[in-house]
Amino acid sequence: MPPLRTKNEAALISGHKAFQRPMAEGIKLLNTIQDVYLNHDVTVA
Repeated sequence: MPPLRTKNEAALISGHKAFQRPMAEGIKLLNTIQDVYLNHDVTVA
C-alpha cells in the first residue's frame, strides 16, 4: 500500500475502519485516535 499523502486520506481510512466494527468499539477507536492527535507529547505518529 502506498503511503498516505494527506490527513484526509488518513481520516477516511480511520472512519471506515471504525464503522466496520460494533458501535461501542468504533467510538472507542475514534476517541483513542483523537486523544493521540491532541496529545502534545506525541511528535511522531
